[in-house]
Amino acid sequence: MMRKYRTDIGFSVMKYLFCAMAFMGMSCSTQKKVPAPAPQPTPPKTVAKDTVHAPAPKEVVHKEIKIGLLLPLDIKKHLDALTDTSVDMGMDAYTLSQLQFAEGAMLAADSLNMTKQMVSIKISDAPADSFYLSNKLYKPDMLHADVILASVPAANAATAARIAKLHKQKIVFTQPVSTTSLTSYDNAYLAATSTTTQCEIAAAKLASAMPAAHFFLFTSDNKREQDIAVLFKPGLPASKTYSITNKAKLDSVAKHALRHEQVIIMVSSDEGFVSSTLNQINAAADGTITIMGLPTWENFESIDYSLLKNLRVIYFTTGFVNSNDEHVKDFRNKYISRYNAEPMFAAYQGFELVMEFAANKTDESRKQQKKRLLPFKFTQIDSHGCFENQYVRLIEVKNYELIPLDE
Repeated sequence: MMRKYRTDIGFSVMKYLFCAMAFMGMSCSTQKKVPAPAPQPTPPKTVAKDTVHAPAPKEVVHKEIKIGLLLPLDIKKHLDALTDTSVDMGMDAYTLSQLQFAEGAMLAADSLNMTKQMVSIKISDAPADSFYLSNKLYKPDMLHADVILASVPAANAATAARIAKLHKQKIVFTQPVSTTSLTSYDNAYLAATSTTTQCEIAAAKLASAMPAAHFFLFTSDNKREQDIAVLFKPGLPASKTYSITNKAKLDSVAKHALRHEQVIIMVSSDEGFVSSTLNQINAAADGTITIMGLPTWENFESIDYSLLKNLRVIYFTTGFVNSNDEHVKDFRNKYISRYNAEPMFAAYQGFELVMEFAANKTDESRKQQKKRLLPFKFTQIDSHGCFENQYVRLIEVKNYELIPLDE
């Protein structure tokens, strides 16, 4: 009995195990297999790089330009007047103009220093004697200058140019000097244009502007005026240029104004003579006639050009400062603010010569050329000689205004 019982139990167990295994097999065959999720890619490790900064722009500081002013300021006299009441402290017009030249130069130096173009100025009294002048040029203030702006007697210009060339310096003469005395000095510059150059350039400009015109050179019987009249001829067409010394012949010229374009170049600085002659031509003219006068006409006071309806009046000059120009107004205001005085022509000249010789020739400075108060155009006379300012302007007098014809 016992054995049979055990067999039943074993059978039951075996049957249970078989059924369990069969059930598990069925379950496994019907279950979906879900794929394991793909492993996420590991982001690459970023390696911190050192930040590279662009180098800071270097501040451009140009080489310092040293300028020496050698001017007849009569400094000793004015210093003596401070301690000796018997010495007259009055300043004549010429010395005053030299002082204003120096003041204009210092204003230019201040303007350039603000743009990092460093400029220093040393001022020294210019002796009239050639021996003392030579000694002065060897003194430290002048010896170490890159450029010397000088006003010395014309007879001493060659001596000053020779010493400056020995020291490898440029020297700029502000007073009239003959170019023939400086034919061997390419370090010398003449700011004051010679009479010969002015007349020739003015005539050439007028002839270029009026190619169909006939030109009449009119003078009185004054020998000096006749000599000056000859200086215009190289700039005029020879086949259409005539000389007149008889005032009565001007009437016949004036009466043909409608038939031909007429230009009368009047070579005279006598205001009374010029005034009466202009009235005569105006009365006789049957059309508009162009009259060109000398630079001295700028100072005439008694002529009312508005009454000369048949005349177009022009004069030429190298020293015109356009008071209507905004840059001129700005300079004038700065000068008055600093020196409590109205600037003379010399002040503008001092300012512009420093700008001309101390400013670096960069693109920016070329832009500034258009803002110049008093332009210069230095041209070398020959391959070994000095440079002369050949900037000559034609100015028309119209409706109580002075109008530059080259602007």
